[in-house]
Amino acid sequence: MFPTRRRELERIKGYMTSQQYQEPFALAINAPFGEGKSSLVQVLTTQLKTDKNKVLFLKPTITDNKDKLITYFFGQLEILLKESGIYTGHGSALRKYVEQFGKLIDNNKFDAFLDLLGFFEKEKKEEYRETKRRLEEDIKQMLSSSTKENIKRLYIVVDDFDRAQENTMLETLIFIKELVDFKYCGVLFLMNYDLVVTGEKISRDYLDKFIGKRFDLEKISYSQIFNYYIVQSQLMSLEDDEYIDFINDEMNLLQIHAMSYLDEAEESLSSNLESLRNLHQLNSQNKNKENTDLLKLSKLNLETAEKDLQQFKDKLNNPRRLKRIL
Repeated sequence: MFPTRRRELERIKGYMTSQQYQEPFALAINAPFGEGKSSLVQVLTTQLKTDKNKVLFLKPTITDNKDKLITYFFGQLEILLKESGIYTGHGSALRKYVEQFGKLIDNNKFDAFLDLLGFFEKEKKEEYRETKRRLEEDIKQMLSSSTKENIKRLYIVVDDFDRAQENTMLETLIFIKELVDFKYCGVLFLMNYDLVVTGEKISRDYLDKFIGKRFDLEKISYSQIFNYYIVQSQLMSLEDDEYIDFINDEMNLLQIHAMSYLDEAEESLSSNLESLRNLHQLNSQNKNKENTDLLKLSKLNLETAEKDLQQFKDKLNNPRRLKRIL
């Protein structure tokens, strides 16, 4: 794991484990596609499981409707409860809760921030609350059966959230809203925040009502990425004593040459951008009507150069792309 990601991992885990175990919460890890969200969370969830917590995964790209969402999630939860010796058959808290929750989902008026109990008569409301309390007790028993020290947590990881259709994202948020209200549960979204809020139905204010804390992953410099993969390659060759010196020398040369080439490319793009910026400034100062076309052209060239440089930098900071280069 990159040094930057290790520091972020510790910060995120520290926040998660510092929450009161009974209080539910939801947080988001935010970064563009390919910048290491899933890799970081893979290490994080491994550590959480080692600490005797339970982890469930949701992929909105797969569970792309309400029925699939309910079946997939509660199917995973049933497996965890059974592993802890908790009854999940007919009449169990889990079965009754899924049945009652399904009635809410089936109601056409079901929407975000709606009082979920508003559809039930008074007696049914009490029954729903009691069923939910019983399921919370089962979850508590599951989380305390693995350790005598203290009660752990059930973490729900929602991966590739931003890659789903907007209606699927919305349904997932509504579903998660109810889960976040469960004691002992924590929800972790993996997303590109800016992509999620570009649609018509999910605004920044809307999304922030679901997410209590957001961690924005830093962009990793390409020198750090190269160093990491070079070291990994050298470690892989340690068992081959005959060629280890040759391999290390070649890998070091590769790093030097690749970084030098990329530095030159970035410098060339930056220099071109600066020249176009100066040219556009000169054209802007000339108020002659004949200069209108030149001004439009210089502006277009400037915008293209700015876009090219930004795309180049974005690709340099993408570990997956640089790994392919190496």
